[in-house]
Amino acid sequence: MANFISMEKRVAVISALVEGCSIRSTVRMTGVSKGAIIRLVESVGKACAEYHESVVRNIPAKRVQVDEIWSFVGCKQKNVTEKTIERHGICGDV
Repeated sequence: MANFISMEKRVAVISALVEGCSIRSTVRMTGVSKGAIIRLVESVGKACAEYHESVVRNIPAKRVQVDEIWSFVGCKQKNVTEKTIERHGICGDV
């Protein structure tokens, strides 16, 4: 018999993740394995992407607000040295 996650457990997992819980804490709270949670997130993500692509069309936007536009890779720009670039490639502000 194949492993099966009940709909109730699926809802509990997705609800925990949406509320900001980590995957590991979701494993502890729900008893669902880490691999199963990752597979569930992947399948839900694909379903959401398909829904979004089919439904959201021709939205007129006068203003677009973007949050978290600055980030860094590996280290902040002020800490980038030639040695870190040689070791890791691209790093710094993004």
